[in-house]
Amino acid sequence: MRDKKGWQYAIIFLLSAVLFLTNQNASLVSLYRQLSILGFLGLGMLLELLCGDLDLSFAAQISAGTAVLALLLNQGCSLLVSCLIMAVLLIGIGLLKGFAVAKLNISPIIITMAFQLIIKGLSALLIGDHYIVLAKYISINRSKLWAWIMVLLIACIILIQLFLKNTYLGRYCCLIGENKSIMSENGIDTMPVILLVHVIASVLFSITSLLLLLITSSGGYSIGDNYLFEGIVLCCIGGIGLQGGYGDAFGVTIGMLSVVLVRQMLTRFGRLNRYEFVLQGAAILLSLLIHWLQKKNNTEPKILPVQPKRLP
Repeated sequence: MRDKKGWQYAIIFLLSAVLFLTNQNASLVSLYRQLSILGFLGLGMLLELLCGDLDLSFAAQISAGTAVLALLLNQGCSLLVSCLIMAVLLIGIGLLKGFAVAKLNISPIIITMAFQLIIKGLSALLIGDHYIVLAKYISINRSKLWAWIMVLLIACIILIQLFLKNTYLGRYCCLIGENKSIMSENGIDTMPVILLVHVIASVLFSITSLLLLLITSSGGYSIGDNYLFEGIVLCCIGGIGLQGGYGDAFGVTIGMLSVVLVRQMLTRFGRLNRYEFVLQGAAILLSLLIHWLQKKNNTEPKILPVQPKRLP
């Protein structure tokens, strides 16, 4: 375990150094924005994946958060009240998802795909097919603000890492992801932990919605669609199992830094649109292949030595 943590620290340091050295002439605000969005998004996905729930509706959930925020702010609500209402709404959606995943014996991919369609449809009915632009928040571009957001992200990474490794509930999340079918067959009630995980993930998605609104100065039912595959790729690169059971917050950090670094390299060479989706798909397939090989090696039958029978 120490060796693994040492490699994680080394990779995080190396990726951070490369990112900041390659962005000396660029604005740090742009770098902070990308890292903060992917960081909070990735932490929410990590918690859900550890319980074996591959969520395809998180991008629609984030988009719905921006739509509700934009609508409330345009109606004259304060930013604090709007954020609280939006967070309560997203937590409600998370509870519904968690209940459906824990209660129904159906693949989480199917359930969350249905939630994705429902959330996007309701968001479109709420604000229409257009984005709501907020001219009041267009000027938010202060480096100090985004530096403090990065501090908050680092604090969340450390707290979630401690929660997963040093608390009973954190370790229980991994056990659910590893033995979900066995637990359900034996009648073990995993619903309280799954609901708690989805609540925490929804809070992290609420923060992502707020940051996305501040970055784009707008809200819409599809504004977060681009982050669907980036979030999954982030988890794959960070060594988080898509079928649950293993992963940590430091892996999210590695995935977050890697995705931003690759995106900036492709943008610099003017080939972002050409190769981004190809690399994302290749990363997901490679992660699934590695997981399959690890599972095959772990489940390989062991030949036990046969004890010779004693003659009477």
